Amino acid sequence: MAPQINSWDDVSEVWEQHDDETGEVQQTSFALFDSNKSFYYGMLETPKTGITFGQVTKALNSVPDEEVFTRWPAPGIELIQAPATLTEDFYIKRPNPQMYKVMKEHNALSQLSATLLAEAQVLQSLSQHPHPNIIRYHGCRALRGYFIGIVIDKHPGDLHSYLKNRVGTIEKRSFIAALESALRHLHARGLAHNDLTPHNILVSKEDGEIKDHNTSRKEHDVSALAKISAWMDNPVFDQ
Repeated sequence: MAPQINSWDDVSEVWEQHDDETGEVQQTSFALFDSNKSFYYGMLETPKTGITFGQVTKALNSVPDEEVFTRWPAPGIELIQAPATLTEDFYIKRPNPQMYKVMKEHNALSQLSATLLAEAQVLQSLSQHPHPNIIRYHGCRALRGYFIGIVIDKHPGDLHSYLKNRVGTIEKRSFIAALESALRHLHARGLAHNDLTPHNILVSKEDGEIKDHNTSRKEHDVSALAKISAWMDNPVFDQ
């Protein structure tokens, strides 16, 4: 039985799909991981503003573990498990719910967990050479014989929301220098971020940290850093 939904806060994510030409909302999708870490997904061909929470509850469908998670331990891959007891200072990163429908339609559901597994390998490698401005990794979380997520530090928000909501001020020169240092640390180990934006730079009261890493082109990071530096001078926020 799907969890009872009483507010949008009860779902992990909700997003709308728009028509490329008209911009009109075609459908609203929503997903959640419940208290047992089971995954539920639903979709309605209605804008979010016209949906009741009763409709959301009725539309949610349970998704089998094997569709979104990979078996643990993963064959040929050695990963550490995070401590069984976690505090609120930790965050569990799980497979991307917004990619579920697309991957299912293309018969590529294995990529959901494969992407996360690859990120876990990179983070574990980086944890042997820590950097103060790269997100701290604490290990993997396994449940019911499946790899269900990566345990990392929790932060209040990202650079985009930090500035948009006027949480505080940032000294740009030292902030950019910290990001440059983190990127050099990645590049020295044959890695690159390749998708550096204000949305995936995490911000705490002390500094900024970057998340998500892969083996791609270092030049993309250099270009992105320059764009972020310019954006911070005159930030434009999503509606």
